[in-house]
Amino acid sequence: MARILLTATRSFYRPTNANFHYGLLALASYIKKNSGHHVEILDGSIHTYGEYLGLLEQKARSSDIVGFSMMTPQVGDTCRSMLHLRDKGLRPFIVVGGHHVTLYPGQTVQSDLIDFAVAGDGEKSLLALCNALDSGGSTDNIANVLTRSNATEMLKKPFETLPYEELYDADYGVIDPGIMKAMKKQFCYLTGRGCMFKCTFCYNSAIGNRWRGKTADVVLDEVGRLYEKYRFEKLYFRDEYFFADRDRVARILSGLAVKNYPFTWITTCRASDFRSKIDREIIDLLIASKCEELRFGAESGSDRCLKFLKKGITVEDTLRAARVCAEIGIRGSFSFLSGYPTETSEDRIQTVRLIGKIKKIDKRHIILGPFAYYIYPGGKLYEMIAGNSEWSMKFPESFEGWARSKYGNMFEQQSEPEKFAWLDEPDFVKYFWYIIFFRYIDDHFRGFGCVKSALLKLALSPWLISTRIRWRLLRFGKLYDYRLYEWLDMRRRSVKKHLQSLLKTFK
Repeated sequence: MARILLTATRSFYRPTNANFHYGLLALASYIKKNSGHHVEILDGSIHTYGEYLGLLEQKARSSDIVGFSMMTPQVGDTCRSMLHLRDKGLRPFIVVGGHHVTLYPGQTVQSDLIDFAVAGDGEKSLLALCNALDSGGSTDNIANVLTRSNATEMLKKPFETLPYEELYDADYGVIDPGIMKAMKKQFCYLTGRGCMFKCTFCYNSAIGNRWRGKTADVVLDEVGRLYEKYRFEKLYFRDEYFFADRDRVARILSGLAVKNYPFTWITTCRASDFRSKIDREIIDLLIASKCEELRFGAESGSDRCLKFLKKGITVEDTLRAARVCAEIGIRGSFSFLSGYPTETSEDRIQTVRLIGKIKKIDKRHIILGPFAYYIYPGGKLYEMIAGNSEWSMKFPESFEGWARSKYGNMFEQQSEPEKFAWLDEPDFVKYFWYIIFFRYIDDHFRGFGCVKSALLKLALSPWLISTRIRWRLLRFGKLYDYRLYEWLDMRRRSVKKHLQSLLKTFK
Protein backbone atom coordinates (compact mmCIF):
# COMPACT_ATOMS: atom_id res chain seq x y z
CA MET A 1 0.00 0.00 0.00
CA ALA A 2 1.18 3.52 -0.79
CA ARG A 3 2.11 6.10 1.83
CA ILE A 4 0.49 9.41 0.87
CA LEU A 5 1.14 12.87 2.30
CA LEU A 6 -1.42 15.56 1.43
CA THR A 7 -0.37 19.11 2.17
CA ALA A 8 -0.92 22.81 1.55
CA THR A 9 1.32 25.74 2.44
CA ARG A 10 0.32 28.63 4.70
CA SER A 11 -2.77 30.66 3.84
CA PHE A 12 -2.69 33.16 6.75
CA TYR A 13 -0.23 35.78 7.95
CA ARG A 14 0.34 33.94 11.22
CA PRO A 15 -0.07 30.30 12.27
CA THR A 16 -3.63 29.60 13.41
CA ASN A 17 -5.70 26.69 14.69
CA ALA A 18 -8.93 28.54 13.92
CA ASN A 19 -9.36 27.03 10.47
CA PHE A 20 -8.34 24.04 8.42
CA HIS A 21 -8.03 22.94 4.80
CA TYR A 22 -11.33 21.22 3.97
CA GLY A 23 -10.07 20.13 0.55
CA LEU A 24 -7.27 18.08 2.11
CA LEU A 25 -9.75 16.62 4.60
CA ALA A 26 -12.11 15.57 1.79
CA LEU A 27 -9.31 13.91 -0.20
CA ALA A 28 -7.82 12.11 2.80
CA SER A 29 -11.25 10.90 3.97
CA TYR A 30 -12.13 9.51 0.54
CA ILE A 31 -8.81 7.67 0.15
CA LYS A 32 -8.95 6.30 3.69
CA LYS A 33 -12.51 5.05 3.25
CA ASN A 34 -11.98 3.43 -0.15
CA SER A 35 -8.50 1.93 0.07
CA GLY A 36 -5.84 0.53 2.34
CA HIS A 37 -3.36 3.32 1.61
CA HIS A 38 -1.84 5.21 4.52
CA VAL A 39 -2.76 8.88 4.19
CA GLU A 40 -1.65 11.84 6.31
CA ILE A 41 -2.35 15.60 6.24
CA LEU A 42 0.15 18.42 6.81
CA ASP A 43 -1.62 21.80 6.97
CA GLY A 44 0.85 24.66 6.61
CA SER A 45 -1.54 27.22 8.10
CA ILE A 46 -0.89 26.04 11.65
CA HIS A 47 2.90 26.42 11.37
CA THR A 48 5.41 29.11 10.49
CA TYR A 49 6.83 28.51 7.03
CA GLY A 50 10.17 27.43 8.50
CA GLU A 51 8.46 24.89 10.76
CA TYR A 52 6.39 23.70 7.83
CA LEU A 53 9.46 23.01 5.66
CA GLY A 54 11.03 20.97 8.45
CA LEU A 55 7.89 18.88 8.92
CA LEU A 56 7.43 18.50 5.16
CA GLU A 57 10.95 17.16 4.77
CA GLN A 58 10.52 14.79 7.70
CA LYS A 59 7.20 13.35 6.49
CA ALA A 60 8.22 13.24 2.82
CA ARG A 61 11.12 10.92 3.69
CA SER A 62 8.61 8.17 4.45
CA SER A 63 6.08 9.05 1.71
CA ASP A 64 5.69 7.54 -1.75
CA ILE A 65 3.39 10.33 -2.95
CA VAL A 66 3.25 13.98 -1.86
CA GLY A 67 0.17 15.90 -2.98
CA PHE A 68 0.08 19.71 -2.84
CA SER A 69 -3.21 21.62 -2.94
CA MET A 70 -2.88 25.27 -3.89
CA MET A 71 -4.70 28.43 -4.76
CA THR A 72 -2.81 30.96 -6.87
CA PRO A 73 -1.46 32.97 -3.87
CA GLN A 74 0.11 29.74 -2.56
CA VAL A 75 2.00 28.91 -5.76
CA GLY A 76 5.18 30.67 -4.61
CA ASP A 77 5.43 28.82 -1.30
CA THR A 78 4.43 25.55 -2.98
CA CYS A 79 7.16 25.88 -5.60
CA ARG A 80 9.76 26.70 -2.93
CA SER A 81 8.59 23.68 -0.91
CA MET A 82 9.06 21.39 -3.91
CA LEU A 83 12.55 22.80 -4.49
CA HIS A 84 13.35 22.21 -0.82
CA LEU A 85 12.46 18.53 -1.16
CA ARG A 86 14.57 18.25 -4.29
CA ASP A 87 17.53 19.99 -2.63
CA LYS A 88 17.33 17.41 0.17
CA GLY A 89 17.49 14.59 -2.37
CA LEU A 90 13.86 13.52 -1.85
CA ARG A 91 11.98 12.41 -4.96
CA PRO A 92 8.51 11.11 -4.10
CA PHE A 93 5.87 11.42 -6.81
CA ILE A 94 4.69 15.05 -6.75
CA VAL A 95 0.98 15.58 -7.42
CA VAL A 96 -0.69 19.01 -7.47
CA GLY A 97 -4.35 20.03 -7.34
CA GLY A 98 -6.61 22.83 -6.16
CA HIS A 99 -8.04 26.00 -7.69
CA HIS A 100 -4.90 27.15 -9.52
CA VAL A 101 -4.39 23.74 -11.11
CA THR A 102 -8.03 23.58 -12.23
CA LEU A 103 -7.63 26.97 -13.92
CA TYR A 104 -4.22 26.21 -15.49
CA PRO A 105 -3.79 22.41 -15.61
CA GLY A 106 -1.79 22.22 -18.85
CA GLN A 107 0.47 25.12 -17.92
CA THR A 108 1.10 23.77 -14.41
CA VAL A 109 2.00 20.20 -15.33
CA GLN A 110 4.73 21.36 -17.72
CA SER A 111 6.94 22.17 -14.72
CA ASP A 112 9.66 19.57 -14.20
CA LEU A 113 8.99 19.84 -10.45
CA ILE A 114 5.59 18.20 -10.95
CA ASP A 115 4.75 14.64 -11.99
CA PHE A 116 0.94 14.82 -12.09
CA ALA A 117 -1.74 17.53 -12.02
CA VAL A 118 -5.28 16.72 -10.85
CA ALA A 119 -7.90 19.21 -12.06
CA GLY A 120 -11.45 19.62 -10.73
CA ASP A 121 -12.84 17.32 -8.04
CA GLY A 122 -9.88 15.26 -6.90
CA GLU A 123 -11.22 12.43 -4.76
CA LYS A 124 -11.79 9.70 -7.36
CA SER A 125 -8.96 10.82 -9.62
CA LEU A 126 -6.34 10.99 -6.87
CA LEU A 127 -7.34 7.58 -5.52
CA ALA A 128 -7.14 6.04 -9.01
CA LEU A 129 -3.72 7.66 -9.51
CA CYS A 130 -2.43 6.36 -6.16
CA ASN A 131 -3.70 2.87 -6.99
CA ALA A 132 -1.93 2.96 -10.35
CA LEU A 133 1.35 4.22 -8.89
CA ASP A 134 1.22 1.63 -6.11
CA SER A 135 0.56 -1.26 -8.50
CA GLY A 136 2.79 -0.05 -11.33
CA GLY A 137 -0.19 0.40 -13.64
CA SER A 138 -0.75 3.00 -16.36
CA THR A 139 -1.54 6.59 -15.40
CA ASP A 140 -2.27 7.79 -18.94
CA ASN A 141 -6.07 7.71 -19.00
CA ILE A 142 -7.23 8.54 -15.48
CA ALA A 143 -10.02 11.13 -15.48
CA ASN A 144 -8.87 14.64 -14.50
CA VAL A 145 -5.20 13.54 -14.20
CA LEU A 146 -2.66 15.23 -16.48
CA THR A 147 1.00 14.52 -17.18
CA ARG A 148 3.42 16.33 -19.48
CA SER A 149 2.88 13.65 -22.12
CA ASN A 150 -0.94 13.39 -22.06
CA ALA A 151 -1.92 16.99 -21.23
CA THR A 152 -2.94 17.94 -24.77
CA GLU A 153 -5.33 15.01 -25.11
CA MET A 154 -6.72 15.21 -21.57
CA LEU A 155 -7.56 18.90 -21.95
CA LYS A 156 -9.93 18.00 -24.79
CA LYS A 157 -12.17 16.19 -22.28
CA PRO A 158 -14.44 17.85 -19.70
CA PHE A 159 -13.38 17.41 -16.08
CA GLU A 160 -15.49 14.93 -14.14
CA THR A 161 -17.26 16.08 -10.97
CA LEU A 162 -18.15 14.07 -7.90
CA PRO A 163 -21.92 13.39 -7.65
CA TYR A 164 -23.57 14.46 -4.40
CA GLU A 165 -24.19 10.80 -3.47
CA GLU A 166 -20.43 10.40 -3.08
CA LEU A 167 -19.81 13.47 -0.91
CA TYR A 168 -18.80 11.25 1.98
CA ASP A 169 -18.77 12.40 5.57
CA ALA A 170 -15.31 13.61 6.51
CA ASP A 171 -12.99 11.59 8.73
CA TYR A 172 -11.89 14.27 11.19
CA GLY A 173 -9.43 11.85 12.75
CA VAL A 174 -6.85 12.81 10.10
CA ILE A 175 -6.80 16.47 11.22
CA ASP A 176 -4.08 17.86 13.49
CA PRO A 177 -5.08 17.47 17.20
CA GLY A 178 -4.44 21.18 17.80
CA ILE A 179 -7.06 22.10 15.21
CA MET A 180 -9.54 19.59 16.61
CA LYS A 181 -9.11 21.07 20.08
CA ALA A 182 -9.87 24.54 18.71
CA MET A 183 -12.87 23.17 16.80
CA LYS A 184 -14.61 22.27 20.04
CA LYS A 185 -15.54 25.97 20.16
CA GLN A 186 -16.65 26.09 16.51
CA PHE A 187 -16.90 22.88 14.51
CA CYS A 188 -16.76 23.16 10.71
CA TYR A 189 -18.90 20.91 8.55
CA LEU A 190 -19.82 20.91 4.86
CA THR A 191 -23.31 19.96 3.64
CA GLY A 192 -22.65 20.67 -0.03
CA ARG A 193 -20.15 21.87 -2.58
CA GLY A 194 -20.07 24.61 -5.21
CA CYS A 195 -22.26 27.60 -6.01
CA MET A 196 -24.58 28.34 -8.91
CA PHE A 197 -24.05 32.11 -8.89
CA LYS A 198 -21.63 33.91 -11.22
CA CYS A 199 -20.07 36.77 -9.24
CA THR A 200 -17.43 38.26 -11.53
CA PHE A 201 -14.66 38.24 -8.89
CA CYS A 202 -15.21 34.57 -7.98
CA TYR A 203 -13.46 31.43 -9.15
CA ASN A 204 -16.82 29.70 -9.70
CA SER A 205 -17.72 32.02 -12.56
CA ALA A 206 -14.62 30.88 -14.47
CA ILE A 207 -15.06 27.12 -14.17
CA GLY A 208 -18.84 26.91 -14.53
CA ASN A 209 -19.22 25.37 -11.09
CA ARG A 210 -22.57 24.07 -9.93
CA TRP A 211 -24.03 23.36 -6.52
CA ARG A 212 -24.23 19.80 -5.16
CA GLY A 213 -25.60 19.00 -1.73
CA LYS A 214 -26.07 16.05 0.58
CA THR A 215 -29.65 15.11 1.38
CA ALA A 216 -31.21 16.42 4.59
CA ASP A 217 -31.29 12.90 6.06
CA VAL A 218 -27.56 12.42 5.42
CA VAL A 219 -26.74 15.82 6.94
CA LEU A 220 -28.79 15.17 10.08
CA ASP A 221 -27.29 11.71 10.53
CA GLU A 222 -23.72 13.01 10.15
CA VAL A 223 -24.28 16.01 12.42
CA GLY A 224 -25.72 13.73 15.10
CA ARG A 225 -22.76 11.36 14.98
CA LEU A 226 -20.25 14.23 14.94
CA TYR A 227 -21.86 15.88 17.95
CA GLU A 228 -21.88 12.63 19.92
CA LYS A 229 -18.17 12.23 19.22
CA TYR A 230 -16.85 15.81 19.54
CA ARG A 231 -19.40 17.66 21.73
CA PHE A 232 -18.79 21.03 20.07
CA GLU A 233 -20.33 24.29 21.30
CA LYS A 234 -21.08 25.79 17.89
CA LEU A 235 -21.53 24.30 14.41
CA TYR A 236 -20.43 26.16 11.29
CA PHE A 237 -22.10 24.96 8.08
CA ARG A 238 -19.16 26.05 5.96
CA ASP A 239 -20.87 25.75 2.57
CA GLU A 240 -20.35 28.32 -0.15
CA TYR A 241 -24.15 28.53 -0.31
CA PHE A 242 -26.08 26.71 2.41
CA PHE A 243 -29.53 27.97 1.32
CA ALA A 244 -29.27 26.71 -2.29
CA ASP A 245 -32.20 24.28 -1.85
CA ARG A 246 -34.95 25.84 0.27
CA ASP A 247 -36.82 22.57 0.97
CA ARG A 248 -33.63 20.77 1.97
CA VAL A 249 -32.79 23.59 4.38
CA ALA A 250 -36.28 23.38 5.91
CA ARG A 251 -35.84 19.65 6.56
CA ILE A 252 -32.36 20.13 8.05
CA LEU A 253 -33.47 22.93 10.38
CA SER A 254 -36.60 21.05 11.38
CA GLY A 255 -34.48 18.02 12.27
CA LEU A 256 -32.09 20.14 14.35
CA ALA A 257 -35.03 21.73 16.16
CA VAL A 258 -36.60 18.34 16.96
CA LYS A 259 -33.31 17.03 18.36
CA ASN A 260 -32.92 20.25 20.39
CA TYR A 261 -29.13 20.06 20.45
CA PRO A 262 -27.42 22.42 22.93
CA PHE A 263 -25.10 23.87 20.27
CA THR A 264 -25.82 26.99 18.22
CA TRP A 265 -24.95 27.21 14.54
CA ILE A 266 -23.86 29.70 11.87
CA THR A 267 -23.66 29.62 8.09
CA THR A 268 -23.37 31.62 4.88
CA CYS A 269 -26.37 33.27 3.27
CA ARG A 270 -27.29 35.60 0.41
CA ALA A 271 -29.13 38.82 1.20
CA SER A 272 -31.47 38.13 -1.73
CA ASP A 273 -32.67 34.95 0.02
CA PHE A 274 -34.86 37.14 2.22
CA ARG A 275 -36.95 38.01 -0.83
CA SER A 276 -38.36 34.49 -1.16
CA LYS A 277 -36.39 31.51 0.20
CA ILE A 278 -36.30 32.68 3.81
CA ASP A 279 -40.03 32.98 4.43
CA ARG A 280 -41.94 32.85 7.72
CA GLU A 281 -41.54 29.07 7.99
CA ILE A 282 -37.75 29.24 7.56
CA ILE A 283 -37.50 32.19 9.96
CA ASP A 284 -39.33 30.19 12.65
CA LEU A 285 -37.02 27.23 12.00
CA LEU A 286 -33.93 29.45 12.24
CA ILE A 287 -35.07 30.46 15.72
CA ALA A 288 -36.12 26.96 16.80
CA SER A 289 -32.86 25.35 15.61
CA LYS A 290 -30.72 27.96 17.46
CA CYS A 291 -29.18 29.83 14.54
CA GLU A 292 -26.71 32.33 15.99
CA GLU A 293 -25.27 34.10 12.95
CA LEU A 294 -25.77 34.45 9.19
CA ARG A 295 -22.85 35.59 7.03
CA PHE A 296 -23.48 37.75 3.98
CA GLY A 297 -21.31 38.94 1.12
CA ALA A 298 -22.69 42.49 0.92
CA GLU A 299 -19.66 43.74 -1.10
CA SER A 300 -20.82 47.31 -1.81
CA GLY A 301 -23.26 50.07 -0.93
CA SER A 302 -23.60 50.95 -4.61
CA ASP A 303 -26.27 49.21 -6.69
CA ARG A 304 -24.26 50.04 -9.79
CA CYS A 305 -21.24 48.17 -8.41
CA LEU A 306 -23.36 45.22 -7.30
CA LYS A 307 -24.72 44.95 -10.83
CA PHE A 308 -21.21 45.19 -12.28
CA LEU A 309 -20.03 42.41 -9.93
CA LYS A 310 -23.12 40.33 -10.87
CA LYS A 311 -23.87 39.71 -7.21
CA GLY A 312 -27.57 39.22 -7.80
CA ILE A 313 -28.42 41.39 -4.79
CA THR A 314 -29.30 45.03 -4.17
CA VAL A 315 -28.50 47.44 -1.34
CA GLU A 316 -32.11 47.11 -0.19
CA ASP A 317 -31.67 43.32 0.00
CA THR A 318 -28.77 43.82 2.41
CA LEU A 319 -30.75 46.25 4.56
CA ARG A 320 -33.74 43.88 4.60
CA ALA A 321 -31.51 41.02 5.71
CA ALA A 322 -30.02 43.20 8.47
CA ARG A 323 -33.49 44.21 9.69
CA VAL A 324 -34.94 40.69 9.71
CA CYS A 325 -31.88 39.27 11.49
CA ALA A 326 -32.15 42.00 14.13
CA GLU A 327 -35.87 41.35 14.63
CA ILE A 328 -35.37 37.62 15.29
CA GLY A 329 -32.23 37.98 17.40
CA ILE A 330 -29.72 36.59 14.89
CA ARG A 331 -26.41 38.37 14.40
CA GLY A 332 -25.55 39.29 10.82
CA SER A 333 -21.99 39.36 9.51
CA PHE A 334 -21.54 41.54 6.39
CA SER A 335 -18.34 41.50 4.33
CA PHE A 336 -17.37 44.20 1.83
CA LEU A 337 -14.97 44.50 -1.11
CA SER A 338 -13.28 47.58 -2.55
CA GLY A 339 -10.71 48.55 -5.17
CA TYR A 340 -11.98 46.66 -8.22
CA PRO A 341 -12.26 48.27 -11.68
CA THR A 342 -15.03 50.86 -12.25
CA GLU A 343 -15.53 51.50 -8.50
CA THR A 344 -15.32 55.23 -7.73
CA SER A 345 -14.86 57.26 -4.57
CA GLU A 346 -18.58 58.02 -4.59
CA ASP A 347 -19.29 54.26 -4.67
CA ARG A 348 -17.06 53.85 -1.62
CA ILE A 349 -18.89 56.68 0.15
CA GLN A 350 -22.13 54.80 -0.51
CA THR A 351 -20.53 51.73 1.08
CA VAL A 352 -19.66 53.81 4.15
CA ARG A 353 -23.29 54.95 4.36
CA LEU A 354 -24.59 51.38 4.03
CA ILE A 355 -22.26 50.16 6.79
CA GLY A 356 -23.53 52.97 9.03
CA LYS A 357 -27.14 51.95 8.36
CA ILE A 358 -26.41 48.28 9.12
CA LYS A 359 -24.80 49.15 12.46
CA LYS A 360 -27.68 51.49 13.28
CA ILE A 361 -30.17 48.66 12.70
CA ASP A 362 -28.32 46.45 15.20
CA LYS A 363 -24.96 47.26 16.77
CA ARG A 364 -24.36 43.51 17.19
CA HIS A 365 -24.07 43.09 13.42
CA ILE A 366 -20.45 42.53 12.37
CA ILE A 367 -18.69 44.35 9.52
CA LEU A 368 -15.85 42.50 7.79
CA GLY A 369 -13.57 44.63 5.62
CA PRO A 370 -13.90 46.37 3.31
CA PHE A 371 -11.15 44.14 1.95
CA ALA A 372 -9.00 45.43 -0.89
CA TYR A 373 -9.52 43.59 -4.18
CA TYR A 374 -6.56 41.46 -5.23
CA ILE A 375 -6.05 40.07 -8.70
CA TYR A 376 -6.33 36.30 -8.67
CA PRO A 377 -7.03 34.13 -11.72
CA GLY A 378 -10.57 32.94 -12.10
CA GLY A 379 -13.67 35.00 -12.75
CA LYS A 380 -14.86 37.39 -15.41
CA LEU A 381 -13.31 40.35 -13.59
CA TYR A 382 -9.84 38.83 -13.93
CA GLU A 383 -10.47 38.18 -17.63
CA MET A 384 -11.52 41.82 -18.09
CA ILE A 385 -8.35 43.07 -16.39
CA ALA A 386 -6.09 40.71 -18.33
CA GLY A 387 -7.69 41.79 -21.61
CA ASN A 388 -7.39 45.55 -21.02
CA SER A 389 -4.26 46.85 -22.78
CA GLU A 390 -4.51 50.30 -21.14
CA TRP A 391 -3.76 48.85 -17.70
CA SER A 392 -0.63 47.01 -18.89
CA MET A 393 -1.28 44.05 -16.60
CA LYS A 394 0.94 41.13 -17.60
CA PHE A 395 0.36 37.73 -16.06
CA PRO A 396 2.70 34.71 -15.90
CA GLU A 397 2.53 31.89 -18.41
CA SER A 398 4.18 29.09 -16.42
CA PHE A 399 4.08 27.53 -12.97
CA GLU A 400 7.50 28.96 -12.12
CA GLY A 401 6.39 32.33 -13.50
CA TRP A 402 3.44 32.44 -11.11
CA ALA A 403 5.77 31.39 -8.28
CA ARG A 404 8.06 34.37 -8.95
CA SER A 405 5.26 36.90 -9.43
CA LYS A 406 3.46 38.91 -6.77
CA TYR A 407 0.22 37.19 -7.81
CA GLY A 408 1.57 33.83 -6.66
CA ASN A 409 2.76 35.14 -3.29
CA MET A 410 -0.08 36.21 -1.04
CA PHE A 411 1.94 38.54 1.17
CA GLU A 412 3.37 40.57 -1.73
CA GLN A 413 0.22 41.59 -3.60
CA GLN A 414 -1.67 42.31 -0.40
CA SER A 415 0.83 45.02 0.54
CA GLU A 416 0.30 47.17 -2.54
CA PRO A 417 -3.30 47.34 -3.84
CA GLU A 418 -2.75 51.07 -4.33
CA LYS A 419 -0.66 50.35 -7.45
CA PHE A 420 -3.62 49.23 -9.55
CA ALA A 421 -3.91 51.55 -12.54
CA TRP A 422 -7.70 51.94 -12.38
CA LEU A 423 -7.91 53.33 -8.82
CA ASP A 424 -9.06 56.96 -8.55
CA GLU A 425 -8.11 57.31 -4.85
CA PRO A 426 -5.63 54.54 -3.98
CA ASP A 427 -5.25 55.58 -0.32
CA PHE A 428 -9.00 55.33 0.22
CA VAL A 429 -8.88 51.68 -0.86
CA LYS A 430 -5.67 50.89 1.02
CA TYR A 431 -6.92 52.33 4.32
CA PHE A 432 -10.63 51.58 3.95
CA TRP A 433 -10.30 48.76 6.48
CA TYR A 434 -8.75 51.17 9.01
CA ILE A 435 -11.67 53.56 8.59
CA ILE A 436 -14.18 50.86 9.58
CA PHE A 437 -11.88 49.39 12.24
CA PHE A 438 -11.57 52.67 14.14
CA ARG A 439 -15.23 53.61 13.65
CA TYR A 440 -16.45 50.36 15.21
CA ILE A 441 -13.52 49.59 17.48
CA ASP A 442 -15.68 47.85 20.10
CA ASP A 443 -16.38 45.01 17.64
CA HIS A 444 -12.68 44.13 17.74
CA PHE A 445 -12.38 44.36 21.54
CA ARG A 446 -15.09 41.80 22.32
CA GLY A 447 -13.80 39.41 24.92
CA PHE A 448 -11.23 41.88 26.23
CA GLY A 449 -11.40 42.89 29.87
CA CYS A 450 -12.65 46.37 30.75
CA VAL A 451 -9.20 47.59 31.79
CA LYS A 452 -7.44 46.26 28.68
CA SER A 453 -10.14 47.67 26.42
CA ALA A 454 -9.96 51.10 28.08
CA LEU A 455 -6.16 51.25 27.81
CA LEU A 456 -6.22 50.29 24.13
CA LYS A 457 -8.86 52.91 23.39
CA LEU A 458 -6.76 55.52 25.18
CA ALA A 459 -3.71 54.60 23.10
CA LEU A 460 -5.75 54.74 19.90
CA SER A 461 -7.73 57.87 20.81
CA PRO A 462 -6.14 60.15 18.15
CA TRP A 463 -7.36 57.82 15.41
CA LEU A 464 -10.73 57.23 17.04
CA ILE A 465 -11.31 60.99 17.09
CA SER A 466 -10.07 61.61 13.54
CA THR A 467 -12.19 58.74 12.22
CA ARG A 468 -15.35 60.10 13.84
CA ILE A 469 -14.70 63.49 12.26
CA ARG A 470 -14.03 61.95 8.84
CA TRP A 471 -17.14 59.79 9.15
CA ARG A 472 -19.37 62.72 10.07
CA LEU A 473 -18.04 64.87 7.20
CA LEU A 474 -17.64 61.94 4.76
CA ARG A 475 -14.13 63.16 3.96
CA PHE A 476 -11.66 60.39 3.20
CA GLY A 477 -8.88 62.11 1.29
CA LYS A 478 -5.30 62.82 2.42
CA LEU A 479 -5.26 59.99 4.94
CA TYR A 480 -2.10 61.04 6.78
CA ASP A 481 -3.52 59.88 10.12
CA TYR A 482 -3.82 56.30 8.89
CA ARG A 483 -0.40 56.46 7.23
CA LEU A 484 1.04 57.41 10.63
CA TYR A 485 -0.80 54.55 12.33
CA GLU A 486 0.48 52.10 9.72
CA TRP A 487 4.07 53.31 10.23
CA LEU A 488 3.82 53.06 14.02
CA ASP A 489 2.25 49.61 13.81
CA MET A 490 5.07 48.40 11.55
CA ARG A 491 7.63 49.71 14.06
CA ARG A 492 5.76 47.96 16.88
CA ARG A 493 5.76 44.66 15.01
CA SER A 494 9.46 45.01 14.21
CA VAL A 495 10.38 45.66 17.86
CA LYS A 496 8.19 42.76 19.01
CA LYS A 497 9.84 40.41 16.53
CA HIS A 498 13.31 41.56 17.62
CA LEU A 499 12.49 41.03 21.31
CA GLN A 500 11.11 37.56 20.61
CA SER A 501 14.31 36.72 18.77
CA LEU A 502 16.39 37.92 21.72
CA LEU A 503 14.33 35.84 24.15
CA LYS A 504 14.89 32.73 22.04
CA THR A 505 18.62 33.44 22.06
CA PHE A 506 18.73 33.66 25.87
CA LYS A 507 16.68 30.49 26.24
